[in-house]
Amino acid sequence: MYDVQFLTSRYFKIFQGVYEDFRNNSHRDYKFEIEPLEYKEFIEYFEKGIIQCLILLEDGIPTGFLAFSSADNLALELFVIHLIGEDDLKNKVIALSKEFLAQTVAIRTKRIASYPMLGKQKKYKDELKNLGFNFVDLGVM
Repeated sequence: MYDVQFLTSRYFKIFQGVYEDFRNNSHRDYKFEIEPLEYKEFIEYFEKGIIQCLILLEDGIPTGFLAFSSADNLALELFVIHLIGEDDLKNKVIALSKEFLAQTVAIRTKRIASYPMLGKQKKYKDELKNLGFNFVDLGVM
């Protein structure tokens, strides 16, 4: 139903709108306490291989993304799943997550996958649990 693929330079210009939508809503929707990377910085980190990014395409147009990093030797860090709009969230999250799992099979045998699920991402919990994610509640006293 949805096409998911790695971000490439072919989509840099049109993807900027999706990324800016994320930046504009990062404090409200995702409870970010610091400003996310500027788009230019995001692309620089992407081109250096520090950040990896899967994009969700609808009719060839990016409408969401999943950003992650495997730069840390101990963990595979999933940063954010961002989607424009509220329609068909479940299937979009599943499409992005399945591709993430498929693309990271080898690395996940050696490292733990970490995803803080900040803000509105908490509503994706059931979909991710059905894909095999395990949830660990952490607390510090």
